[in-house]
Amino acid sequence: MVPVIVILFTAGDMVLLGELYAFGLLGCFVLSSAGLDVMRWRAGVRGIRFWVGILVTAMVLLAWVTNLHIKVSATIFGSLICLVGLLMAVGTRRKWFADWFYKIGYVAEVTPRRISETEERIEHEEKLES
Repeated sequence: MVPVIVILFTAGDMVLLGELYAFGLLGCFVLSSAGLDVMRWRAGVRGIRFWVGILVTAMVLLAWVTNLHIKVSATIFGSLICLVGLLMAVGTRRKWFADWFYKIGYVAEVTPRRISETEERIEHEEKLES
């Protein structure tokens, strides 16, 4: 769904879509590489593998920062998409949207029944295991 919205919002501009792709791809590489560095550090790996990983992270970070400055419109658009996604993730995690969701007619009607059915199934399975 989100890719379709992005394509519609950019009016299918292939240059902008390419810039957004580079923004996201390099950002993912930075996060993945930095995550591996953190895992190596926590595992106590301080040898050549750790320092090569740090160097790779630094090089990818440099490429990403360069891309951020060169392709300003993609940076702004990509940052806004990331911000919206982050707000949705935090809001979902903290149940900011739960009240709205459960006020939807169909959801409000079906949810109590499904909860009851699930509780009965769990109780039945616990009795079988005993």
